Amino acid sequence: MSEDKAPEEQIRMLERRLALIQAVDQIRDLTVQDVQAMLTALAGLITDTLRADLCLLSLVEEESGELSLKTIVDRLGLSNPEALETIQRMTEQTLQQEQVLRWNADDDAAPQDLPYGVIVPIVLNGERLGTIMLANRERPFSEEEVTLLDLAEDQIDSALT
Repeated sequence: MSEDKAPEEQIRMLERRLALIQAVDQIRDLTVQDVQAMLTALAGLITDTLRADLCLLSLVEEESGELSLKTIVDRLGLSNPEALETIQRMTEQTLQQEQVLRWNADDDAAPQDLPYGVIVPIVLNGERLGTIMLANRERPFSEEEVTLLDLAEDQIDSALT
């Protein structure tokens, strides 16, 4: 966390981080027997917390090793097949590179109809588990929001094992 932020801002960010950790842990504890319910609840929490228009949570299938979409929160009614194909390519690339991928409206790689987004790989102890993708139509994600998404990923990876 940046030292140049006002103490009140630092406290607010710490409170948001703690609230997110507690919410993820609570979802994990309440849905321990139902992985799909856990994933759906986690996607909803992340979407609400980070004010996203779209959230895709994908996991690697144990048998095939393929990345598979497990849950979606879509506040856009996205039905553009080209955008969905682009997103699929971007999530696979993010998982392979194990690095956060961000895009903005002026990027050539931005999916049609989704000018702002971020994809975070879910990796635990070198094992690639999946990805979390968020997108917005009207605004980019702030550094604080990306930090919160990364924090959520840290909690989710341990919940999946």
